[in-house]
Amino acid sequence: MDGSNISWLLPVAVILYSIYRASGSYQKGPQDPWLKVSLAVAMLGGGLTLYSLPLMVVQLLGWDTSMLALLFMFGFVLITFSIFLMSLWNTYMCESGQLEVAGARAESIFFACDMMSVALTLVSFTLSWAAILLVSDLKPTIVKGASGKTFYDVSPFNFYMVIISLAFLLLSIRARRKLVTTLILVPQRSQPVVLPPQKSTGASYQQIKEKKEIKDSGLLLTSFTGLALYLVLLFVIPASLDQLGYNLAFLVWLLVTFYFVKRYREAPMSYLVTMMSNLLSFYCPRCQKKIEPFEKSGSLLEHFINGRLSLKGAQERVIVAHYRHVHTEYEKEIRDLQKVRSPLLNKEQRREELKREYSEKARFLAEKDGLLKEK
Repeated sequence: MDGSNISWLLPVAVILYSIYRASGSYQKGPQDPWLKVSLAVAMLGGGLTLYSLPLMVVQLLGWDTSMLALLFMFGFVLITFSIFLMSLWNTYMCESGQLEVAGARAESIFFACDMMSVALTLVSFTLSWAAILLVSDLKPTIVKGASGKTFYDVSPFNFYMVIISLAFLLLSIRARRKLVTTLILVPQRSQPVVLPPQKSTGASYQQIKEKKEIKDSGLLLTSFTGLALYLVLLFVIPASLDQLGYNLAFLVWLLVTFYFVKRYREAPMSYLVTMMSNLLSFYCPRCQKKIEPFEKSGSLLEHFINGRLSLKGAQERVIVAHYRHVHTEYEKEIRDLQKVRSPLLNKEQRREELKREYSEKARFLAEKDGLLKEK
């Protein structure tokens, strides 16, 4: 069976597998239906783009890759559309007053609800559509030379990615943060199980725990680098390549684009994390600036996104954490504790005692400044 008879199987496989992955993320997504659907759309788009791209290499075998190219480009449309949906959700929640919370919300509502996000995401979504209209299919422009020799122009590939990189460069303004999960070893709270001497390594006194942190998404640097790189490729690669030159240029484009696709498909989650982080931000009257959740508040932010923690409860924890670390002696006590020679488990217990003690002091200060209501 030749390629012309089975080339349609590849797009079908990509679609089915992308739907399968998207349905899995739908089950694990946020509780809010709108956000749940938005992330599912993003996963579907990311799957179509990521899984169809490497299969386009069969183009070098003479197979028809028109459907794969269409899926690749349509995936970017779905990704940008999902972020646009999130910006509409954010605006609706703000305008309807559902995000109003006493105290700090009066100041922080400004950071969470700006129409600029809607405008940026709409422009990005429009650019992803415009890219399809300007580059109908990802095929080289074929030119016949005077001697009858065939030459190939790969500029459509790079021109398309220039537009897409510009779209994600705009999105990077509102997709600054992401959640990062790392595995750490912590002391066990219970009595460790005694292992046989030959197997005793000390690991029984520790357990693996996930650590969630809020980091910079890196989307701004990635999209700017992608835009610059594809512009260079667009103007540097000759418009008349022979068959060998085209094959090499196309393979380079596939490898480079695969890297950027993997990064661009993270944009919806980065936008969601940034948006939710803004919802929990507040204006500190003592620092006189906007305060976002700490880097170590990843678990708190994840619980808020997944609906396991209310907006009021999550923001209260952000305020208390800021006041505890910045406006009390908590950090000094922790540094002094690190200097004391004692078992690690004892240090962890003392750390928790200090956290409870200074959380009460922090809450009192926040109540005094009018950010929290008195219990």
